[in-house]
Amino acid sequence: MLASVRFAVTHFDRLRGLFAYPHYYGLLVLVPCRSIHTYGMKEPIQVAFINKEGMVLEADPFVLPGTVLGKRDAVAVIERRINETQSQTRQCKWFQAGEIIALDTTFKKGLPHD
Repeated sequence: MLASVRFAVTHFDRLRGLFAYPHYYGLLVLVPCRSIHTYGMKEPIQVAFINKEGMVLEADPFVLPGTVLGKRDAVAVIERRINETQSQTRQCKWFQAGEIIALDTTFKKGLPHD
């Protein structure tokens, strides 16, 4: 899956999540993160919990507003907003538990890196 990716690395950015980007339909990676909420969201989102090896621990392709989810062993969470057509049909590709993901990124000054 190739997609536009944004990172939420500060506490405030992770707390706001996709709520901070009302017209963004790419991936938002919250790191470090092991739980999310969808308070304030108006539409469902997709969520995937990732462990330190890059394995998808749990993936939910349709998380309703007002939900709280968490995964103890997660180090990151990937979120994506679902568009209206996908929401109505509930047909949209998303990660599956057990998949290994890799993010090819160029980190900007101030973001964490190895």
